[in-house]
Parts: sequence; structure tokens; C-alpha cells
Amino acid sequence: MNRRLLLVFVAEFFSPDTEYAAFGERTRATAEGLGMAGFDIRVLVLRRSPNDGPPFSSSSYVFEPMPKTASFFLRRNLAANAIQRVLIFFEVLITVLKHRPELLVVSAHDPIFCMETSIIATIFATPFVIDAHDSRLVLAAEQSKEMGKGFKRALESSAMQRASRIWVPTQRMALMLTEEYDIPNRKFTVVANGVDSSRFARVQNQTRGPHTILHLGGPRAYYDSATLVKAFRIVLAQVPDATLVFLGIRDDSYTRNVMRLCEELKVQEAIQFLPPAPPDLVPVFMSRAALGVHTYALNPVYATTVGLKVAEYMAAGLPILHRGPSGGETWKLIERCGAGRCAESVEGLAHHAIELLSDPGLRQSIGDQGRRMASTLDWKTTLEVAIQDAYFLTRHE
Repeated sequence: MNRRLLLVFVAEFFSPDTEYAAFGERTRATAEGLGMAGFDIRVLVLRRSPNDGPPFSSSSYVFEPMPKTASFFLRRNLAANAIQRVLIFFEVLITVLKHRPELLVVSAHDPIFCMETSIIATIFATPFVIDAHDSRLVLAAEQSKEMGKGFKRALESSAMQRASRIWVPTQRMALMLTEEYDIPNRKFTVVANGVDSSRFARVQNQTRGPHTILHLGGPRAYYDSATLVKAFRIVLAQVPDATLVFLGIRDDSYTRNVMRLCEELKVQEAIQFLPPAPPDLVPVFMSRAALGVHTYALNPVYATTVGLKVAEYMAAGLPILHRGPSGGETWKLIERCGAGRCAESVEGLAHHAIELLSDPGLRQSIGDQGRRMASTLDWKTTLEVAIQDAYFLTRHE
């Protein structure tokens, strides 16, 4: 290849965004992978969580100036959010005008940002990719008010109809979006969630000491964290020194409700609600844990995806305790590689937690199997298909 191909990457969040850590890690890894593959990457980060520092830099990509609207208007009120979205359109437009890239990639939860980027791509006749690792469907839009839910899905559908390619973490999610939005299956490419294996390589399996269960991320409705707390009460009756740690809580009504539930069930002394931690400190918390817990609400939509946290638990050698829809993609991955235990019910979840906490040898064996699987999920491997897509869309194979 005689020249580097210019690509503008529009990322709603970027590592080390501690509130949207998994989102930020995927966008960072994508920018890094594309940059190392020979693309000249210009990254436009739209938003940062409050109190977060600057995003991780690298020789593989270059940041565009951070939009001032990102911090000033973020989640202030409805009017401020509307202003932000209008101004973001011009931020993206100015960036594209300045660089005239051969490819646009957008990774955003907010379908308005995807739609705005798709309009700009159409104006400049530029190939356009949506990284839909979480769609509105997977983000529990079904819990929104009916009018808001329909509006968000309509925007997402329209943006995806315009896209040259859509990246999703599993084939099952591609099939769901094909059916829901009537999008040709050929538009989808499976770009699985990966892991920075080197970050977790030094984590040792916890075979003695405190029986800590680590939940990466705070309580969320789509995790159905209330079910986890109820299961943990049963665990405490059998393993009195057990501790449940939520790492990365938010100040929202659902979290407060879960805290009240802990008090009602009289387990609050054994549960820690910790603020978000920088990515480099996450392995420290993992080294103190006996288990990593990953949960999804029992909604069919969550059967379509595999969270990035699952790959991180595997890379750290932590046995995974999973609660989600039976036969879902996360469930199948964990069972296929023997990286943990899965259940749907409160009782089943508690039973497996007690089993694993009571048997250090079993934890060691399961953790080792997870590590072996994680070696195939390194970002260098999972992003290969995305790189191929990018070359194809720019007609430089």
C-alpha cells in the first residue's frame, strides 16, 4: 500500500471513560487496530463522563479537538441535550470537511449521532460504518415510553439502512436487526467483543482468602441486579464471609432502589457499591475476587449479545457466574469453553455461587479454561474482520 487511508472515527465515548467503560474500551481498541493496520485515524470523541480525564492517546490515531458541547451540555436537561445534538452535527461536518476521509465509522449508543453521521456520509458520498455493538434494542429501549421507544428505533433503523456496513458482536444480533429493521443480512459483519489480554495477564486465581464476588459495572435494570442481590442473600447463609462488590456505580434511581433492597434483606454489610475505577486498576480488583459475575435480565433481546466484561473475566482467569436467558450467546460461550456456571433462577444462581466458592480447585480449573478461551478473543484477532471491511469499503484490498 503506497499511502495511508484516511478514516474519521466518530466515538460517543472513549477509554478511559469510567462510566461507560466497556463502550470506551471497544472504541479505543477499534481505533488502535485500524491505525496499526495502516489507516490514518482521526478520532472525534463526542462525550466524556463527568470528572473523567482525557482519553487514552496512542501513536496509532490522532484526536480531533474535543467538542466543547460534549462537557457543557451533557445530561443537563432536555433543552441542553437537544442543543448538543444540533451542535454535534456541525462538529462532525467540520471534521469531515477538513479531512475528506475515505471512510467514516461511528460508534454511538445515541441513534441521533448515528443518523447525523449517516447524513454527512451521504452528502460527501463517503462509505459509512455503524459499530452497533449495542443497539437500541439491546439497550432495553423496550423499557422506554412508547413514543420515545418508537422514535429511537426509527432513527436507528434509518441510520442502519444508510450504512455501508454494520458491525455487531454476534451473528444472532445481526439476525435480530435483520428481522426488526428489514436490513439485508449481507450488510452485517460480526466483530466480536475482545479483550486486551496483556492487561489481565498477571491476575492470579484466588484460591484462598476472602470469598469476594465481583460484578464489573454498577446495578442496572438490564442486568436485573435485584435478582443478583436476592441470590446473594442465599449465598451468605452458606458462606458467611462472602462479599459482593459492584464496581462502577451510577447515581440513579435504580441503584438507589437496589441499595434499599439490600437493607430490606439485611445484606447491606456484605455488599460494596464502589465508584468507577480506571481501566488499569480493574485487574487489581479482579486479583482480590474469587468469582466474576455477569448478569442479564431474562428478556430474549439479551440472548443476542456477549458483553465485553465476559472476555475480561476470562482473560483474568476468573470463573464466571452468569445469569441470563437460557441458551443465549453469553450462556453458550461460557458453557462451550467451560469458563463458568450459568443459571436463570435466583436459586440456581445461588447454588452455583456456593459450589464455586466452596471449591478452590474447581475455581482454578474453570479459570484456566477461561484463560485459554480468552487467547482467541484478543482484540488483534476479533478486529481482523473489521479491518478487512475497512479495506474493502475503501476499495484497497
